[in-house]
Amino acid sequence: MLTWILIIALALAGLLLIPIRLVFQGVWPGGKDNELVLYWFFGLLHLRLGGRRRKKVRKPRKKRNWLAALKDTEWTQRVIRFITELWEVLETEDLQVTLRAGLGSKAETGLLWLVLGPVATVLGSRPDTAISVEPDFRRKTLELDGRGNLRAVPLRVLGLCLGLWVSPVFRRGIRKMRNQE
Repeated sequence: MLTWILIIALALAGLLLIPIRLVFQGVWPGGKDNELVLYWFFGLLHLRLGGRRRKKVRKPRKKRNWLAALKDTEWTQRVIRFITELWEVLETEDLQVTLRAGLGSKAETGLLWLVLGPVATVLGSRPDTAISVEPDFRRKTLELDGRGNLRAVPLRVLGLCLGLWVSPVFRRGIRKMRNQE
């Protein structure tokens, strides 16, 4: 019995070592030709995501207070470290992203820029990437335009995500957002 469990665990780990390739192109909001294709198992399996879908009626959810977490410097540093580690795991080809973000208030947008500035610097450090992040201090906005080709080993990404999730600092930031402290 233990032998079979070990064989299944090794087979699953072996499958998670096969790289995933994500090819995307799109504009948000309002992009009509947005495309996202996920390739796995050396291109034999692929999943096309995107296109027009019927809008589902969603139940209203509690709004999360992102600023409560952004004010926590340890949480901000942990998120930036996670993004940096994730960026080291990803391989990119021809990545071009333009992001324009604003929260309507100069102070709140400044807090958001505290995270987006270093992240944009790290992401734009590769020669085959063009990352542009612009703050909008006058209005609430989130505009994204991008295209690219990303490749990663799922087991490494899963390990990073689990490390972030079990981090006490990250969990504390999530609690702050939910409780709106």
